[in-house]
Amino acid sequence: MYTKSDKEFMQQLHIEHPHIYERIVDIYNRSQSDLRIGCHDVSNIISLIYGNYQLISLNRAELSALPRWNILGNDIKHLIETMNSIGEYRYACSVEKSCVDAHTYITDTMNRLCNVLAIPTSNVRLNLDTAGCRINIDSNKISYVLKALILNIIEIDSDALINVDAEVSGDNLYISISDSVGGVSNIVEPRMFEPFNTDNATCAGMSLATSYRILLAHDGELTYAPNNNNGSTFTLSIPALI
Repeated sequence: MYTKSDKEFMQQLHIEHPHIYERIVDIYNRSQSDLRIGCHDVSNIISLIYGNYQLISLNRAELSALPRWNILGNDIKHLIETMNSIGEYRYACSVEKSCVDAHTYITDTMNRLCNVLAIPTSNVRLNLDTAGCRINIDSNKISYVLKALILNIIEIDSDALINVDAEVSGDNLYISISDSVGGVSNIVEPRMFEPFNTDNATCAGMSLATSYRILLAHDGELTYAPNNNNGSTFTLSIPALI
């Protein structure tokens, strides 16, 4: 997996051995292009299959009474969701940044997510020490990360209390999302930020991997630590403009 240390190594390689760096980047870009074409082909095939499934369902209404037919439809929907998740992962590093006020951005984003995810605002506690801090981010991509982290909590407990803490330390803004819903399993934790790593049979296990890549594209990092409340704390670090 492409990590923060890998990125730092590539930056140093670019300085010291530009020809080698350009060769590696060319190989990487061509492999990504092949992967992108392949993924689009698979997505198109699944979409055609689902279109045929819906057409047959319209012409043969009696099939809706068959459990196996409905299971087939759910399986196809799951494949579509998985391919969408792969697409989000693939384009995670394509960011369009703009400068925003950190306090306003976090507050507005959390209020919007409460509305979208139907979470009572009283369940989300904001503790922001970000006065005067500005950040250069792709607002939609960072919002994806915050939404993914909160979804992972409320899928376990829809009434969970969520703490959102933010502070500036050194050159970075740190945003932490904390819960008390049991923490991450020993199965998932060692490969937490790798694709398809999940113990939940109903999801693809891509959101944390995608979030990790988004933070790398912002010259930041996403980290995890268990907390003292029998839960998890995920922290986003983003370069701060002060």
